Amino acid sequence: MITRLLVANRGEIARRVFRTCRALGISTVAVFSDADADAPHVAEADLAVRLPGTRPADTYLDAGRLLAACRASGADAVHPGYGFLSESAEFAREVLAAGLVWVGPPPEAIAAMGVKIGAKRLMAEAGVPVLPSLDLAAPEEFPLLVKASAGGGGRGMRVVRGPGELAEAVESARREAAAAFGDGTVFAEPLLERARHVEVQVLADRHGTVWALGERECSVQRRHQKVIEECPSPGISEATRSLLYEAAVRAARTIGYVGAGTVEFLVKGDRVAFLEMNTRLQVEHPVTELVHGVDLVRLQLDVAEGAALPAAPPPPAGWAVEARLYAEDGEHVPQAGVLRRFEIPGDVRVDAGVESGSVVSPHYDALLAKVVAHGATRAEAVRKLVSALRRARLHGLTTNRDLLVNILTNREFVAGDTHTGFLDPDGPVRASTAATGTPAEAGSAAEPAAGHAGSAAGQAGLAAALAVAALNRSRARVLPGLPAGWRNVRSQPRTLRFEETGEVTYDPLPEGVTVAAAEPYRVVLEHDGLRRTYEIAHYPGSVCVDHADGHAELTPVPRLPEPAEHVVPGSLLAPMPGNVLRVEVEPGDRVVKGQAVLVLEAMKMEHRITAPADGVVAAVQVEKGRQVDAGAVLVIIQEGGLMTELVHKELAGGVATITLDSPPNRNALSSRLLAELADRLRWAQAEPQVRVIVLTATGHVFCSGADLKEQRASGAPVTASFPEVMELIWESGKPVICRLNGTARAGGLGLVAACDFAIAPLTASFAFTEVRLGVAPAMIAVPVLRRLSARAAAEYFLTGEVFDAARAVEIGLLSAAVPPEGLDATVARYAEMLLKGGPEALAITKRLVREVPAMSFKGGLQRMTELSSERFTSAEGQEGIAAFMAKRPPAWVPQEG
Repeated sequence: MITRLLVANRGEIARRVFRTCRALGISTVAVFSDADADAPHVAEADLAVRLPGTRPADTYLDAGRLLAACRASGADAVHPGYGFLSESAEFAREVLAAGLVWVGPPPEAIAAMGVKIGAKRLMAEAGVPVLPSLDLAAPEEFPLLVKASAGGGGRGMRVVRGPGELAEAVESARREAAAAFGDGTVFAEPLLERARHVEVQVLADRHGTVWALGERECSVQRRHQKVIEECPSPGISEATRSLLYEAAVRAARTIGYVGAGTVEFLVKGDRVAFLEMNTRLQVEHPVTELVHGVDLVRLQLDVAEGAALPAAPPPPAGWAVEARLYAEDGEHVPQAGVLRRFEIPGDVRVDAGVESGSVVSPHYDALLAKVVAHGATRAEAVRKLVSALRRARLHGLTTNRDLLVNILTNREFVAGDTHTGFLDPDGPVRASTAATGTPAEAGSAAEPAAGHAGSAAGQAGLAAALAVAALNRSRARVLPGLPAGWRNVRSQPRTLRFEETGEVTYDPLPEGVTVAAAEPYRVVLEHDGLRRTYEIAHYPGSVCVDHADGHAELTPVPRLPEPAEHVVPGSLLAPMPGNVLRVEVEPGDRVVKGQAVLVLEAMKMEHRITAPADGVVAAVQVEKGRQVDAGAVLVIIQEGGLMTELVHKELAGGVATITLDSPPNRNALSSRLLAELADRLRWAQAEPQVRVIVLTATGHVFCSGADLKEQRASGAPVTASFPEVMELIWESGKPVICRLNGTARAGGLGLVAACDFAIAPLTASFAFTEVRLGVAPAMIAVPVLRRLSARAAAEYFLTGEVFDAARAVEIGLLSAAVPPEGLDATVARYAEMLLKGGPEALAITKRLVREVPAMSFKGGLQRMTELSSERFTSAEGQEGIAAFMAKRPPAWVPQEG
């Protein structure tokens, strides 16, 4: 007998299992990652065990830690839920080997169905109809579907419509499958489009009884993840239903199945094809429970304890429809953050992993709840579900509620005409519909514009403004009975501005609108004889409005707003916290609208970040493997034609001039400027005609250091390539002259110190400003401390004091300081002298100037003796000596004319 059960899962399925356990008197144990420490499932369990970390691989997918949790808590049974390790035969074996009860099928049955490639073969041999498997290297037909061999839930699935898409789809599916299930094996089969996805619930005991407990229609899917499920299916014949039941029972018997499971099929006309068998409790199991009047978790526990099932399953009664409520925006990007309010009223069942105040983590999927309605007829069940969703109070996070309502009220859905392409771009309902949380969706297309007083959205904005005004007055310490903004001589209307609606005038009221009540949390408006009640909730930075026609989340604009964060135009921002899986572009690449530039992994799914328009990649702010926050700048794209260069190059007479050309930005070291500078330095080093490099800039500032605006916008240093740039200058085999056109600060002085020569006008000034910003002159210290004495470096590093060009010469930072009008002539004179030196000799001499001081005296003499011999006998040395003896210029000196 089971006395204490550990659920090796999280969220709503853990709470669902706990509910049955409480009814049966079974003690419960939760496990939780650090991200789930305050989750409802943890609070509801009798005991809870921490799994340190946040990544699924370190927590809910770590069998060793789960078994240790069993030992620590004294659990004698394990329920795997769904997802994670629920379909791991190895985990099931380890649980059984530990002497625990496994509330699931035998490991051999899991293994038989866990590898879908082998499962299809096994089912075909058993006479279950299947789709053929295709050769991934050379598929015989398109379109096809790439699928993960392990796991389900739409993860590791990709539709491929042509050969050009195949390689990327396979690789992406493998990565996603490996992340979700720990197994990246994939296979392909023909894509049976516009078919119905119908599954059969099976339940088997250890005594030979196998139930086919009705079917579920799961055709309405988005990215192969089910969105709406119902029991029974509205679109199959009795003959097809009998065929499905027979095939499902045969599948279960073939593998010696015990417990609850689901056999999934595609149905198109009279054609039935086996998809897979999920050897676990299914997400959508509540619709079966409501129609057949059973508790599937209780039956799982009974079977695990050895009980026998009745000979026949209970008959169906009525209809049940389930909607999966996700935290996601209108483009199905998962949302993370605080769910401030979560209330779903009505005659519905709500299986939720959250409650008001819950934090939705970016580390797991974004499912908030399953909302399920049961009725005597399908129409009744759908009507109940639509009403509950419309009346729900969902504040703080954007959800897919409106998409669910759009589906459930769609004419084709109401008629039962559903298929797997229902949410495709050309389907009856477009998946990319407006998401809950903006006023635009509060009305219908036939209504006036959103800001119009007669529209539902316009009245929602008006109600919000009235409620905010009422709340402000209720908090007033002086004369709270006076209206907000009261003047004895009125001169201006009273208004409130929201980011979503713009300015809303609430006094005087719009024509035709009267106020029946205006309280902080409830406003009643009447327009054209129609009265509406608006429920208002106030949160820091937002006002949520719920009413019979919809819902809106509005952001009041402060009358004196704080300065906005600077975001570089063309910046692509992270839509959610996540991990950078791949960066597909480099600075300078041309991209077209819709092209993938980067792939993020969040909530166990891959999310492609695409170019919003044709253009050129100006900068890439992140690298593979980096964890980013929501709103972080990922890539900057300059729309339109060719990108203006920030760093120019010019070659004349053996001298390469590299010019920083971003004077509006004070030639700050942005990621794009650094990338271009590194490219120009590599060119100068590789180009045989270049003998001397001159680094300069336009404007009145040579370089102001790191681009702090870009760094603040991206939330991370943008100078990742700065060490590479300084090293390219320092290690260049060709002499580098820094021609300072003006002031240099912070990182700009790192460039100066890395050059062999630095010449500036006497009017220039310099400062190491890092300490005044609360940072340190970390990277630039390497070249600077090779130029300055320790005392001089301490003086200017620690104080941040500004010093002039003459002082810069004294401390060794500059080679020369000259009047501004003599700058170009001085640089030209240095270059001319350098051009007279042998190219190889210059490179070697640069090296020895830096290396010899670190050698011992004897070691230095020995190395220099060897070098002297090498140079005298080299071709360049022989040419130099011969030219001197003949009183002619050597071959490497540029000839005039």
